[in-house]
Amino acid sequence: MRPTRRRLLAGLAALATARPALAGPVAAIGERVFPGVVFAGPADVHALAITIDDGPDPETTPLIMDALEGAGARGTFMLIGENARAAPETVAEIVRRGHEIGHHMDRDEMTARLDDAALERGVAETAEFLRRFGPVRFLRPGWGVPTRRIVEMAARYDLTVVVGDVAPMDTSEPQRLVTEPWLLMNAHPGAILTVHDLGARGRATAAFIGEAARSFAAEGLRPVTLSELIPATRAG
Repeated sequence: MRPTRRRLLAGLAALATARPALAGPVAAIGERVFPGVVFAGPADVHALAITIDDGPDPETTPLIMDALEGAGARGTFMLIGENARAAPETVAEIVRRGHEIGHHMDRDEMTARLDDAALERGVAETAEFLRRFGPVRFLRPGWGVPTRRIVEMAARYDLTVVVGDVAPMDTSEPQRLVTEPWLLMNAHPGAILTVHDLGARGRATAAFIGEAARSFAAEGLRPVTLSELIPATRAG
């Protein structure tokens, strides 16, 4: 990826998470700069999508599902291939409990840096494995950085690249930055929220996501899966 594009993407992400009023326009700009990449859902819906990256984790993924379900919500778990292969029972449980599974590449690394062979291997092998459990429509590249190569490779495997537009920096410390009031302040109709699973981050997500989902619903924003938020006609 060219440095100018990388800086632009970082700027778009910062703007989208800094001021809710800008989120819709910023997502629209992002989707023009990166054709084929979904940053947000329709702005005229009373819903948003909660996506959970980096699982599955046999310990924390069920806790996150418990929290979501306690609030009457469903999420989209964007799974890393090597983690999914290590915990197939948890992948099956996600689907059985009515949540959605998505593709988050094979390893936790910047997808944009992979050569063509490694990129195709990561897309193909993870897609093939995850689709043993249920439909997989969406791919989020590692570190959330899209490129034209990733979009084209994803399309070969009937996958739509999704980034999202509300990310509370829950991979950084201190994790107290990730709070229900912060998420509520930045949520908007059609938002795609990104939080994280796996180990301590998964436990942190499980602790706040249920209350956050209830707060979204109280504000008229129903938490849904990506497939519920993104029309099939738009997603590839």
